[in-house]
Amino acid sequence: MPRDYESLYKINRDIETTAAELDGRKVLYAHAYYPKEEFWKIYDEQAYHRLREKYHASRTFPNIYEKIFVRERYRAGVGRGLWLLFLKKVGVL
Repeated sequence: MPRDYESLYKINRDIETTAAELDGRKVLYAHAYYPKEEFWKIYDEQAYHRLREKYHASRTFPNIYEKIFVRERYRAGVGRGLWLLFLKKVGVL
């Protein structure tokens, strides 16, 4: 299975496109590869921002698109995450 960004991007965009063709969409619990314009057409940006304002989420939570969109620079790494957690625990960070 390919692990380079271009291959993973293509596979995920194919899934997103097929889901849209079947009147479906991806669940927003993990990663998304939609271009921003396409994402907000699917998930109703105006309604989203109204709810964020109503419940004061803008001051607390990141924008959902920025949170789940995967950029090429993204590199998942449990080891790095554990190292950062360790550094926080020992008071270095």
